[in-house]
Amino acid sequence: MVLGLVQKYTTLGKQIYFLTTGLFTIFEFAMFVTFYFLNSTNTIIKRLYVLTSVAVLLFLIYNFLRSDNKNFDSISASIESITLIVFSVIYFFEQISKPEPTIIYSTPTFWIVLAILLYMSSTLFLFIMANNLPQNLRDKYWTINKVSNLISSLIICIAFVLNRKTNLEANSSLEKPSFDYSNIPEKP
Repeated sequence: MVLGLVQKYTTLGKQIYFLTTGLFTIFEFAMFVTFYFLNSTNTIIKRLYVLTSVAVLLFLIYNFLRSDNKNFDSISASIESITLIVFSVIYFFEQISKPEPTIIYSTPTFWIVLAILLYMSSTLFLFIMANNLPQNLRDKYWTINKVSNLISSLIICIAFVLNRKTNLEANSSLEKPSFDYSNIPEKP
């Protein structure tokens, strides 16, 4: 939010807007791909993540270096969104195909992937059209990005609450004795 205000109201902020958003897109994509990679158990899917992410990262870096550095980078944000939507669907498919008794929505990872999927899918068309819209319309429609970001952040909060609850339950189960001593008669 502070970065957004600096970018909007200062000369330096307007000059470095493309630099910050371009670098953020590259960093964000790398972090999300790492998250998907670490949460995958299938080696074929892990290889798919690596190959696809290397290609996309090379494209994002190339596009960042060759662009005119004036506006929001619509192409990079759109490619990132499409790739992460596909990765989210692959993650859900992998989870559904596992024959485990665990309920998928009881894990923090589910909620984080849901937040990524929701944000990327709700802003995809906004990102595609961002460079073709006049500034006043872009500012008007950018509310979609803000609301999507807020909802995704709330969903990620659910993941943190679930993770905390899981950790507390795991710690409390360690403290309980494995044998019930209450039935042992005392010595007279």
